[in-house]
Amino acid sequence: MSNAAQATSRSRRPLVVLLALLAFVLAPTVRAQPILDELPEEVRGLDVIEKVGDQVPLDRMLVDADGQAVTLAKYFEDPKPAILVLVYYDCPVVCPRVLEDLRRAINGVDLTVGKDFNVIVVSFDPTNTVAQAAEQREISTVGYVQGQSPEIARGWNFHVAGENSSSAIADAVGFQYRFLPKSGEYSHPVALMVLTPDAKVSRYVYGFGYQPRDIKIALMEASQGKLVRSIGDRLMLFCYMYDPNSGGYTLQAMRVMQLAGVLTMILLFGGIAVLFARERARRRVAALAPVPGETVEPVTGLSADTKQDSATRPARRRGAVASRAPGAASGHRS
Repeated sequence: MSNAAQATSRSRRPLVVLLALLAFVLAPTVRAQPILDELPEEVRGLDVIEKVGDQVPLDRMLVDADGQAVTLAKYFEDPKPAILVLVYYDCPVVCPRVLEDLRRAINGVDLTVGKDFNVIVVSFDPTNTVAQAAEQREISTVGYVQGQSPEIARGWNFHVAGENSSSAIADAVGFQYRFLPKSGEYSHPVALMVLTPDAKVSRYVYGFGYQPRDIKIALMEASQGKLVRSIGDRLMLFCYMYDPNSGGYTLQAMRVMQLAGVLTMILLFGGIAVLFARERARRRVAALAPVPGETVEPVTGLSADTKQDSATRPARRRGAVASRAPGAASGHRS
């Protein structure tokens, strides 16, 4: 085998190894697909399909904590951003935690509820009552550090709704939930939706433990009509799912493996692209470099006979000039 062939073979070895690793990673993914299709009912549908830029349905009928029929349009007549929260009031663990974390974060924000933004809470459980909505409003207003003025009270808005209205609002923002007949509870994601003054989804805030700085930035961006897609927080939601046995959200090994598999494939394909680029560069260099042990003649565009003729032509001219010189002188003397 020539040196060039050996070099090409050596350059391909890392690529072959990488392709083998890729096959090893993809094979378990294919085998795991039936497992993913067999997720228990309790953890299916726990997802958010982000619909950044979409408007919430302003005409859907709700009932507020005072028992009055209202629509979402009411909260956007005086344009200001809003935080939309979808919960159900008798949720055993998750929803009370979401509301408590939100209250704590809002207390740390130097913006005022009712003046700078609104909080809109809608229950997606049609069996929830106005009394439950009023109780949650009372907890929010009493615990608010900036006081209990009428303007502030108007900023905390808790509602109940019929199944059609709540599902229409949830669908509009990509919030999926499912009723579990066996337990009588709901399966749902953990996410807040921050809306612009014209009722469009500006961004999503996932998980628990909301930070005042994050809430303030989200509200400021929404007030300017900015549309922001989530990345890091979205991955966190993907890895946590509701466990009805523990009554809370737990880290799911299957989801973590899915995410790790996707990231691994991205890295592998990136590595393959780099190796292909390097191999093409090596081939171009190898094609231009001389092979050891072989003599390479310079390329001049002339044949050997032409080179010899070109080399002897000046001498012939010199001989011809010398032979004519005496005759020319003799003729000059005559």
